[in-house]
Amino acid sequence: MLRPSLAALACLLLTTAPLRAQSSFSLDLNLSSGTGGGGDYVAREHLDGRRLAFAWRHIRSPSRAGFFVEGAADALAWSRKVNLVCVVGAHGTCLPPFPGFGGLSVVGGLLLLPASRVELRASVGGGRYVSEHDPAAALLGQVDGTVFPLAHWGLTIGTRYIAFPSFRGDALHERAITVGIRVR
Repeated sequence: MLRPSLAALACLLLTTAPLRAQSSFSLDLNLSSGTGGGGDYVAREHLDGRRLAFAWRHIRSPSRAGFFVEGAADALAWSRKVNLVCVVGAHGTCLPPFPGFGGLSVVGGLLLLPASRVELRASVGGGRYVSEHDPAAALLGQVDGTVFPLAHWGLTIGTRYIAFPSFRGDALHERAITVGIRVR
């Protein structure tokens, strides 16, 4: 009974040998600029962000497609604009600036390598953030592309959408363009 099982295992390994898989890691450092929406806030433009991310990648060849899981530390929606003018809200008081958030996120998604020095990714996930001691859960979606002028160092550009379904009773979101470096 053992011999047919070993023969079946050997056949399986031989038929899947061309479909080799490769796992690796990458590190991202990104800066972002975006706009915020939702709630009664001012200073929604020019929101800066910073992000440090670590990803595990699993790529199958020859298809050069795979998936990845990424964890990141984010600083989101920090406004560069100083509001010296009071914009009066519906309640008769000055509106506060759009809140800045800091926290952790996890995303997972698809990874494509159309060329040896080009990488495309699309992912969704979630995060846990804090703004002025108030916690906020978030849903994230991001798409990015990286060109590697050097074998392991790449230049990344992408876009992110981050939704905060309930922050102090408001549904908020941020859309951002990101640029940075990726080391793989």
